[in-house]
Amino acid sequence: MGTTRNNNANSTATFASVVDIGCLGKDIVIVDGQAPNGSASKVPLPTIDFWIVKVLCTTVGETVADSITNAFNGGDPTNTSAEGPTCGIMIAILVLALFTQFYVKKYIPSIYWINVILISVVGTLITDNLVDNLGVQLWQTTLGFSLALAFTFCTWFYFERTLSIHSITTMRRESFYWLTILFTFALGTSAGDELSTDVLQDVYWQCLLLFIGVIVTDGVGYFSLAYFKPDWANDASIPAFWIAYILTRPLGASLGDLLSQDVSSGGLGLGAATTSIIFLAVILYLICIMEYQQRAKQEEFNFSWSCLETKVPPPTIDFWIVKILCTTIGETAADALTITFAGGDDTNTAAETPTCLVMLVILIIVLWTQFYFKRYVPVVYWIAVMLLSVVGTLITDNIVDNGGVPLWQTTVGFSCAVILAFALWLYVEGTLSIHSINTVRREAFYWLVVLCTFALGTSAGDELSTDVLQDVYWQCILVFAGAIGIDVMLYYAVSYFVPAWEPITNIVCFWIAYILTRPLGASLGDQLSQSQDNGGAGLGAPATSGIFLAVIVCLLVYMHARMAGNGRLVCMDCRRKVRLP
Repeated sequence: MGTTRNNNANSTATFASVVDIGCLGKDIVIVDGQAPNGSASKVPLPTIDFWIVKVLCTTVGETVADSITNAFNGGDPTNTSAEGPTCGIMIAILVLALFTQFYVKKYIPSIYWINVILISVVGTLITDNLVDNLGVQLWQTTLGFSLALAFTFCTWFYFERTLSIHSITTMRRESFYWLTILFTFALGTSAGDELSTDVLQDVYWQCLLLFIGVIVTDGVGYFSLAYFKPDWANDASIPAFWIAYILTRPLGASLGDLLSQDVSSGGLGLGAATTSIIFLAVILYLICIMEYQQRAKQEEFNFSWSCLETKVPPPTIDFWIVKILCTTIGETAADALTITFAGGDDTNTAAETPTCLVMLVILIIVLWTQFYFKRYVPVVYWIAVMLLSVVGTLITDNIVDNGGVPLWQTTVGFSCAVILAFALWLYVEGTLSIHSINTVRREAFYWLVVLCTFALGTSAGDELSTDVLQDVYWQCILVFAGAIGIDVMLYYAVSYFVPAWEPITNIVCFWIAYILTRPLGASLGDQLSQSQDNGGAGLGAPATSGIFLAVIVCLLVYMHARMAGNGRLVCMDCRRKVRLP
């Protein structure tokens, strides 16, 4: 999404984005959220934030169903007789919520996602009732819901001649949509329980990785097909979307079980109620952001050509996802490389110095390539970020382990370095905005600040997680994620109530989040790579690095495909498409 140069400097043209609608496989012009025919679909587009909230809702569907059932049976988790009345009550609440959804004439995030949460709960309870109280086996429920889903799809297509979710504009189409959603949740519950219980023996983190891998395979398959066979993209988008929709159900359930089950059962021991409250709070916050963004008034800008030449990506949701993955790589890859240089001895810190020097040389080569390009290239940019994360980690580890400097002193030192870098950047350029990185000098300041933030995030995060939280990794993840959430809420609150402060708040909150994602990614890496005796999942640093690198590669492919499809604008005055350079 972007803009282009106005050919007539004295006139003001109105531009609308040409949006590649994910799985739809074609471009449409969107003006104020409406399609060209003026009708608005009542369901959201399958963007990254859609999938994030969807996974959270499925997690809540698992934990809330357990919490409500336990409340009805007096706290006895072995008493399944309460599942029947619980399911009946939740179905009644769902009917009321769906009535509200059908009543409104447009997509309203809060109403839509409340219905998704309730359907997730009801779908879970229906499957649990069939298995626990009626004696139906999981493979039978899986087969039954698969047939029900197939019949729904066939009926939907017979009447509407399309299964596209981008044209849910009539009551009949919406009825088919929600019926399909219900069956996908029920099918995902039964198939996921069958696989995780009978095959993976309820090893939750293995279930989590398995379902993530299958979803990523589904996405890579779709984008590969859309790239090499564009004519097939429309047909391939429908099964790709619904396969992912079904698989996010057991993915969310595995995540919920990992957080809520007892430590003795392989979970983190938060409990179903606590996990539900945490995820509901995150969902509520994300819905508030969606409502705010939807209601925000769209303004027309007359952009200058220099706006297109910034060499860094905008801080969107996918930006932050890849950033966290890169910081996780910075932790695990630094450990893996150091152990390799030390001949497999993880206690030998002397190898950190040559490892750091080697990575610095590689970083200089990559940064030279980054400076050479005249525009934002996702692969080059994110490789540079990964290397900076590794180098920032190694610099801090060298100072602490080999230089004998305490963590609090490195934290103070890197804080001063960040402040000094910001001060020089502001003094020389007059701005700290990341949206105008279009000169060599501004880009040099940008990468210097990024390096300092990685080093600061490493030292401050290690200080907090080691000395305060005693290396309880899941607690570290929750603390840093909560701090980032507060930072984002502060930004949106100030932007809403004091719009004049928005430019300054934008810069401050962005860099605070940038620093905090470093210890967040490190805690996530430790949670996965450390041995189970130390509270981790026991994957090891090399395996964790390989998994996250594979995910980053998939996301980079997605970014390049999206840039190729979205690098156009339509001038609403002359209706001409213009491809960006």
